[in-house]
Amino acid sequence: MLAFLLKRSGYPRWTRHYPTWFSPFLTCFRHQAQRLWAPTYVQGLCSAAHRKSMQPLADQVAPGTYDRIQHFITDSPWSVQGLERLIADRAQHLLGGKDAVLIIDDTCLTKFGSDSVGVGRQYSGQAGKITNCQCLVSVTLARDEIPIPLRLRLFLPSEWSSNPERCVGAGVPVEHPLQSTKWKMALREIDELRGTVEYGMVLADAGYGVNAAFRQALMERGLSWSVGTIKTQRVYPANVRLIPIPMSFRGRPPKHPTPP
Repeated sequence: MLAFLLKRSGYPRWTRHYPTWFSPFLTCFRHQAQRLWAPTYVQGLCSAAHRKSMQPLADQVAPGTYDRIQHFITDSPWSVQGLERLIADRAQHLLGGKDAVLIIDDTCLTKFGSDSVGVGRQYSGQAGKITNCQCLVSVTLARDEIPIPLRLRLFLPSEWSSNPERCVGAGVPVEHPLQSTKWKMALREIDELRGTVEYGMVLADAGYGVNAAFRQALMERGLSWSVGTIKTQRVYPANVRLIPIPMSFRGRPPKHPTPP
C-alpha cells in the first residue's frame, strides 16, 4: 500500500526503498492500521510539504487521508520503547564509538494559547527570549558531521508538572516523566541509553552547563563531558562554605548568600 502511495505521489525513485527501510519498525505496532499509517506519517515528515502539520503532510503523501493520519497520531496509542531501541541500535551501528559524542540540547516550538501540552511562558533559544512555547529535551548521537536524534521528550514546566489534573485532561501519558527541570530529564535519558550506544563525551550548551548539579551528576556517572558556561560563571573550591547574609532592616530579604 505504501509503495503504491509513493509511486502515485511522484516521489523520487530513492523513496521506493523506503518501505524496506521502515519494515523493522512495523513490529512495534500492534494493529494493522497502525502498521499502515506509521510509515505514511514518517514519509510525510520527510516530504517537501511547506508545513508539517497534518493537512499539508497528508496532501503530499496520501491525499484524502488526513483524518486517518490524525487519528493515528492523536487517538491510537502505541509504545515508544521498541521504536527507541531500534533507533539506538541503528545509531550505534552507524556512528557509535569512542569518537562519537552525545549532545544534550533543547528544541522550542512557539505556541499561542494555553491548551497545548506543556505550553507556558519559558525561555526559547530559537526566539532568544522568554515566550509562550513548548520545550523538548533532545539527545543526539553524532560523529564528524553526521547526527542521529535518539530521544526527544516534551518538558513539562512547573505549572504542568505540579498539576496532575491538568496533565490528565490534556492526555499526558501516565509514564511521562514529571521532572520539574530539563537537566534531570536529560540525565534520565542518558541513564536509559547506557549500554545501548557508545560515545566518548557528553556535550551541552550553557543552558545545562551552568548547573553544578548537572555537571556533578555527569562526573558521578564516570562520563567525560564538555559544556558551555556564561561569562559571569564563578568557580570555587569544593570546601568553600558561604556565610549567610545578615538580615537587613531595609529592602527585600536575600534568597541566596552572595560571596564577596
